[in-house]
Amino acid sequence: MSCLRCGGKKWQLLRAEGLEEFLYAVIMRVVRLLISVSIWLISEIGLGVWLKSVVPCFRSNYDPTVYISCFQFPKEEGRRNLWLKKINRKDYSPSNKNAVVCIKHFSEKFVITEDHAVRDDGSVLTVKRIYPKLTTDAYPSIIPNQPAYLSSDPVSKRKTPSERRNEILKRDEKNLLTGV
Repeated sequence: MSCLRCGGKKWQLLRAEGLEEFLYAVIMRVVRLLISVSIWLISEIGLGVWLKSVVPCFRSNYDPTVYISCFQFPKEEGRRNLWLKKINRKDYSPSNKNAVVCIKHFSEKFVITEDHAVRDDGSVLTVKRIYPKLTTDAYPSIIPNQPAYLSSDPVSKRKTPSERRNEILKRDEKNLLTGV
């Protein structure tokens, strides 16, 4: 059965231009609408409780009209201990899933805000995440009102020798072309 107005040509165009992208966009709009309605219900009617950051001297998600992404403590003992050490709360042990740290305490390097996928034709599809996600090596690195050694910028990883060599070659080619 085809559309009476366009005779089915509209759907053929969608298949040609990327039905996957169209369907994904429709699904994402529906998900965003559902999330905004649920957030509105929570703020207006008072359903549920916002998760509050456990970092001392910080009040994320205490205002019910503003939502800030939060992350639960890791289940692995080593990473959990690192988080506790960085947060620096005396005699604190996160006992339930409501113990969270807000996104403001993580370096941008640790937060994943978009996903990438390579299509069959080699092009890259980039999609913004609704909810940010942490990398596997993330830890709270921005802790205000604490000693400076607790709030340190994470060390960037070294480039491989081939990456460094390629960077030098590109820089040399650019300097050769510009005459610097």
